[in-house]
Amino acid sequence: MNATQHEQSVQRRFTDIISGRGIESASRHHKVYNRLLFYRFEEVIENAFARLRPLVEPHEWNSLIAGFIQHGGRSPYIWQLPNEFRKYAADKIALPFARDLLWFEWIEIELMMQKPREQQAKTLRWNRPATLSPTARIKKLAYPVHDKGSDASLPTAQKAAYPLLVYLEPETHRVMFLEITPFMYKVLKSLKKKTTPKEAVRLVAKAYGEKSGEVSEIIRPVLERFYALGILI
Repeated sequence: MNATQHEQSVQRRFTDIISGRGIESASRHHKVYNRLLFYRFEEVIENAFARLRPLVEPHEWNSLIAGFIQHGGRSPYIWQLPNEFRKYAADKIALPFARDLLWFEWIEIELMMQKPREQQAKTLRWNRPATLSPTARIKKLAYPVHDKGSDASLPTAQKAAYPLLVYLEPETHRVMFLEITPFMYKVLKSLKKKTTPKEAVRLVAKAYGEKSGEVSEIIRPVLERFYALGILI
């Protein structure tokens, strides 16, 4: 066995040990390291998904953590580990609302790590392109996971459409969420393409068979408020 093959063999052995494979033949020190690694991953992920954790059976949760360690994280930043777990676990948790709840709990972390941007103009310009800020997200959920008081009833919740706006409040640096109408969801989605607010409202109003001018009178103050909050830039 040459030096390269030996190095590869050692690396595979190390991966097997820290992921739990081959642990039966590992030394006592390796076993201790394996448990420490498991608990560290578990601590980070449980803190990130504090609402989801009690809804998953303990044996299923432990299996997910062990599988994720074996799968391997790729980000060098510990705060991004929950997002990697979210992607890994989304199709593996036997709960219909798991994908939505994983996204909702992760997005709170992601937005808290963002820095609010200063607006270039004091007010929203109706005929100038606008877009959703990096400190805001829109998502059409299938389950009401944004209702933090209903976790116990989530397993029996009916699948529906819940358009949601989540954003970082500049002054308090808190993550806020707002359930919005399907109409507003489509307007904000249009603005993600950097169209003008006027054109976005016109296009959505046309799709709904409404008059653009009448709809604009209702929607414009709301979009201006969103701009003032840094939701739009």
